[in-house]
Amino acid sequence: MRKLAEDMHIGYFDRPDNKGAKAGNLNHALGLTNAPYVVTLDADMIPRSNFLLNTIPYFIDAKKRSEDLPEDKKIRLGLLQTPQCFYTPDVFQHALYAEKSAPNEQDFFYRTIEVARTSTNSVIYGGSNTILAREALDSIGGFFTETITEDFATGMLIESKGYVSLALPEPLASGMTPHTYKEHIQQRKRWGRGVISTAKQLHILRRRGLYFMQKLSYISSMVYWYSPIKSLIYIISPLMFAVFAIPVFKCGWLDLMIYWLPMFIMQDVCLRVFSGNAVSLKWSGIYETSVMPHLLIPVIKETFGIKATKFEVTDKAKRKTARKTDIRSMIPFIVLVALCVAGIIRSFYLLSRIRAMGVFVLLFWLFRNMYFLIMSLFLVDGRDSDNDEAEVIDAELIEVKRIDSEDGAVLEGITTYLTEHSMKVFFDEDSGLRIGENVDVYIQKDDMDVCRRCVVTGRKSSRSGGKSVYSLELINPLEDNEDYLQIIYDRIPSLPQSLVKDYGLTYHMLRNIAFRILRQDK
Repeated sequence: MRKLAEDMHIGYFDRPDNKGAKAGNLNHALGLTNAPYVVTLDADMIPRSNFLLNTIPYFIDAKKRSEDLPEDKKIRLGLLQTPQCFYTPDVFQHALYAEKSAPNEQDFFYRTIEVARTSTNSVIYGGSNTILAREALDSIGGFFTETITEDFATGMLIESKGYVSLALPEPLASGMTPHTYKEHIQQRKRWGRGVISTAKQLHILRRRGLYFMQKLSYISSMVYWYSPIKSLIYIISPLMFAVFAIPVFKCGWLDLMIYWLPMFIMQDVCLRVFSGNAVSLKWSGIYETSVMPHLLIPVIKETFGIKATKFEVTDKAKRKTARKTDIRSMIPFIVLVALCVAGIIRSFYLLSRIRAMGVFVLLFWLFRNMYFLIMSLFLVDGRDSDNDEAEVIDAELIEVKRIDSEDGAVLEGITTYLTEHSMKVFFDEDSGLRIGENVDVYIQKDDMDVCRRCVVTGRKSSRSGGKSVYSLELINPLEDNEDYLQIIYDRIPSLPQSLVKDYGLTYHMLRNIAFRILRQDK
């Protein structure tokens, strides 16, 4: 890393110890620099070229607006959070074959919840893709070092000093997500434990400088990590009666129609509307059910002060991952699915004896819970992966020059697929390119004229004739590739930004079953 930084003329700081871990490293770097603003980025994040142009003006504007104001009226912008976006499918998109139909699981938080928290000046500092004012950091003595979620604590302390926080909905940097369910759970355990620990350490309810709405907002952030308890209750309650004949509550069909049904419908409508159709009741159920068995105990332990024995960083290294059956992680889901099946069988038996509305309601909850549990099993089961590259499906105008052609013919087309090592090109007329032929591909974008030498590796012709898509492989993709990499990464990733055809439960279930039987990757 030092050699890479030197080659790119970038400052590189290290230190003899690791006191304070990541926060300690950041504080050490603060002491060796003097710029008025600090940007923090996770190592896997790639900022877009307009990152600073779209963020720093907010700080300048706040200063200009405050020039003629008295000290107690000045606007002091302390931090600005932009979304943590990802150019590779997250574990839900990938493992559940939903990379073309569902957005990243974190999009709802960063593009909706964070932006909404601006109104109460309680934006959560997410640790990456963030700009902080040095004076705000200096006012709290630097990054907070006494917790594993130093970002959460640092942001709250900055706001308690009277600084303003903002969150933007526009993605300005993209990175990689955890590859497997195990890494996903490891990450969420760290976040959950860290938030609960920080809330206890910093005494949110008694924290001076935070007003009521800020405290309420931060308390809600902590309470969220207790959602595994809610999920467990939702799953266990119908099983108690369906399997063990233990009544949990008494409720008539009229009560359900008046109180529960409108709430259930509006809950899904509100999630879709306020998130910009980024999340639904179905996907929310999958997210929460999938973490419930493995997050429940760590959260309870942290509540009672039982700390984790060691700190583990989420592994995001690029690599080929093969599907591995993690039986240990599957056991809680398998047990609960078996109980749901037993409950469904017993409920149908009851239905044959008594025609009661309550049995139909019971069956609804059993089938609903079993769906979430089965999807969680598919998530744990995972999916083979041999590509962690960014995949760009946006169309770029290109020119293809035939090297071996006597007349040096130039063909015009558009890209349908781009990665670091390959591309697919569409021509609306017969190009005459041959498999194995070398070509020069010219891509013009944002005043850049990029040329890459490629070899033709495949062709797919249209049934209507003439139109065709060619597969090209880059020759020496690592040589002089900075401009080409900018074309790939200097954009919003080509992954869904909202749910696509997300109505009903059977489609995703059947899709996962079919692909797992056929063992197909796409």
